[in-house]
Amino acid sequence: MKWHSKMKSNPKNTKKIITYSLIYLFTYSLIYLLYSCKETPISPRKSNLTFVFEHRVDDKEIVLGEYYTNAANNRYCLQEIKYFISSIQLYKRDGTKINIKYNDGIHYVDVSFENTLTWKVSQQIPEGVYDSIAFIFGLNEIDNQSFRFKNPPESNMAWSETLGGGYHYMMLNGWFYRGDSLKIPLNIHLGRGQIYKGETHNIDSIIGFVPNYFHVCLPKSFSIKRDESTTLTVIMNINNWFKEPFLYDFDYWGGHIMQNQSAMQTLKENGKNVFSMK
Repeated sequence: MKWHSKMKSNPKNTKKIITYSLIYLFTYSLIYLLYSCKETPISPRKSNLTFVFEHRVDDKEIVLGEYYTNAANNRYCLQEIKYFISSIQLYKRDGTKINIKYNDGIHYVDVSFENTLTWKVSQQIPEGVYDSIAFIFGLNEIDNQSFRFKNPPESNMAWSETLGGGYHYMMLNGWFYRGDSLKIPLNIHLGRGQIYKGETHNIDSIIGFVPNYFHVCLPKSFSIKRDESTTLTVIMNINNWFKEPFLYDFDYWGGHIMQNQSAMQTLKENGKNVFSMK
């Protein structure tokens, strides 16, 4: 009875309670309507990037088994072209650098395996205008670890453990005609070089190793647009391996160079002029 009489004697309190309740219900209903009508968020748009690898002798697409002539007037043919590129970077005009992280930024190219000639990068590439790409030809010392690749064809690129281990950066295999017209096997293999003690090139006299990978920069403007696919074609001109800045003569260097650091160093210097992009 006392509580009832107290409520009767405070009608203002009752009015306030009802007012607050109505405000609460209105606010809750409004918030519910706003969120229930909101559209499902759209996922970020992606731009697809694909690299295509072409191999030419000067201005012609190379044909395996067909003979060509280099700047030193050596007649040669290639039956295998295999190599790694890694640490690919895209540079925007504003100085921004985009690292290709897909597949650890490593791609294996083998003319005998058509699927390796196209590399679809499964990574979101920011839209914008770019002015160049850069990459390492071969594998740097961190990436070039023995037994990294478990399956062929990449595992077939293993470099002898006694010669430094890791992997070949490149194999150009074929034939050439020596100056006396004798047909000689051509095995231009680029990888870790060796430093020998004294004049002998025995395995027991190796005192150090030389990493022969090198950096390539291809200045070429291109655009990445949202929701569009962009294809960049990277071209290797085989004859440029033997042209500049040093003339590379098969008669002088021979057909097998795995233990010849001087020959590999010459190829390394020439290799910076081998690639172009369209």
